[in-house]
Parts: sequence; C-alpha cells; structure tokens
Amino acid sequence: MREDIPRLTPLVVRAMAIVEGFIQEQIDGFDRELGKVAREVLSSGGKRIRPMLVLVSGLAGDFEPHRLKKAAAALEFFHNATLVHDDVIDEAKFRRGRSTVFSQFGEKLAALVGDFLFSQTFILLSSYQDVEVLHIMSETGVSLAVGELAQLRNLYQPNLDEQFYLKRARDKTASLFSSACKIGATICGASSPAIQLLGRCGESLGIAFQIFDDILDIEGKTEITGKPVGSDIRDGIVTLPLIYAFKELEGKLEARDRIMEIFGQRDSSESEVREVIGIIRQTRALSRAKEKAL
Repeated sequence: MREDIPRLTPLVVRAMAIVEGFIQEQIDGFDRELGKVAREVLSSGGKRIRPMLVLVSGLAGDFEPHRLKKAAAALEFFHNATLVHDDVIDEAKFRRGRSTVFSQFGEKLAALVGDFLFSQTFILLSSYQDVEVLHIMSETGVSLAVGELAQLRNLYQPNLDEQFYLKRARDKTASLFSSACKIGATICGASSPAIQLLGRCGESLGIAFQIFDDILDIEGKTEITGKPVGSDIRDGIVTLPLIYAFKELEGKLEARDRIMEIFGQRDSSESEVREVIGIIRQTRALSRAKEKAL
C-alpha cells in the first residue's frame, strides 16, 4: 500500500478540489443571516482532514469523487458545528487565529449556527438514501456528546489515568475520524471487512491527532496553532502530557502543588502558565506522549 501513495495522492488532490468547490457552492446558498456566520466558520482555514478521509476511504470501493463530495462536505459541516458548540461550552475566545462565533456574537447565535451546520450535515447525507450512512453519523453525535461530558466532569483532575484519557479521546475526537472513513467506504460499496478496518484505522488516527494537539498546547506556536499556548492548562483540561507528568512527579509534592495552584485558573498570568509548562518539560511526559501517538 505504501508504494501506491505517490500514485493515489494526485487523485485525492483533484478530488479535494471538487469537494472544496462543492462546499463553496453550499455556502453561497446558505440562509442569509445564519449563513453569513456559518460562512465565516467554514472559511476560517480548517485543514479539511475529515473530508479527505472520506475520499481516501472511498478508494477501497468504486471511487467516484462526485459521488463522495456531498458526504465529504457533510463531515466538514459536522466538524465545524462541533467546534462552534465546543467554543460555547469552553467560553473560548479564539480558534484558528480568529475570534470565535461565541466571542463575537454571543452564546445564543453560536448555538444556532452550530445547529444550522448539524442540520446541513444530515440534509446532505440523507440524499444518499442509505440508512447505514445516517446511522454511522448519528452514532458519532452520541459519542461526541459523551466525550464532551466526560471532559467537563473531569476538569482539574491531572491524576486521571491514561485509559480514561484514551476513552475520552476516542469519543470526543476519534469517533468523527472513524466515521469519515466508514462513510466514504460505505458509499463506494467497499466490503464489510474493509469498512470495519478503515473505521479502526480512522479511530487510531483520531486518537493520535488528539494527543499531538495536546502536545502542541504545550510546545506549539500561537502563530501556527491559532490559539494561545497553555490554553488547556488555563481551562483545566486534562491532557495526556499532564497525566504523564503528574504521575512522574509522585513524591515531588512542591512541583505537584504548584501545578494545582495554576491549573484551571483562567486568570493565570502568562509567566505562571509558562511555569507549569516548564515543570512538564522537566519530565519525560512530552516524549512519552509522542511515542504513544506514533
């Protein structure tokens, strides 16, 4: 399979151009008021990973980009809907280097825009008249809600274990990666074993993606990630690097206490956040997290 990548890459690149054009067509046809805000969200520089996974997985069957473009766009709409809602829950001010819908327009409009994009997702997917495709997407919505609730219930608890974190990452992030793979393969008529295998591949990729996202919160650059370094520390969100660091610091009560003094304090100064980052960097937490992701 690895030797096929150079041959398949141009195929996927051309297919992504078709999907991007279709997304723009959909944006242009959106409702005037909600569409204006949704247009900003969808044009804010996302990486389009989930639509790409729909296309790549379609290669397992009768690959046809024009047949897949609605599903690929639907996954992008669904993903952005979750981001808008996440920003409301987290009271986030910035995403992708821009002000969030929540910070610009308030909680009510942000909730409506998220609902609007969720609805657009199912309008597009229902056009396939395939109950399995709708079932996959609906199950994903449940998983995302479960994962988000798990994160909310376990804020400010850096002593969580790794298995809990992986379950949360599987629900909150990887479920959508997995669904993108399964939906692309299903639409193109891939075999049942291939669909299931691609779903597991998407899940693993999604968990790895979440771990690397957590690592970037500690050692990334704002101009690249689009959000302030240490956001998770300020918000009290427990990440894998923090879990590893806290475990490694057993017996070092001063360092642990200092983390707990700053962790989850949204009014923490930049120097305090950098102090926590420095403590984490003194452990093997980041290298262990990278190993896990890989």
